[in-house]
Amino acid sequence: MSLGLDPDRFWQITPRLWLIECDAAQLRQRRQEDMMLTTAWVSAGLSRAKKLPRLKTLLQRESDEKPDLRMYLDGVRASLPGITMDQWRARHASARIPQSDSRTGGS
Repeated sequence: MSLGLDPDRFWQITPRLWLIECDAAQLRQRRQEDMMLTTAWVSAGLSRAKKLPRLKTLLQRESDEKPDLRMYLDGVRASLPGITMDQWRARHASARIPQSDSRTGGS
């Protein structure tokens, strides 16, 4: 596939998960394209520089902080439908198969 996803996986997961994987693959491709463009831009700039900067200064990161997990989770939450646990239970109550409870002596 053009996104680099396994077509057989389509039949193994839900449509919602498939869309999430497609979005992630597109984001991965955009990041890779951005990296290639940035590399070309830096290379062109360095080729015109009179004095080459030290590699250490080029490799410095603005911060060594870990990615904010809350920001990621908020993004995922925003893409999911809003439903309460009671609403979910009500939707799936009819599909439940009653099971016996060994604590009450049921069979």
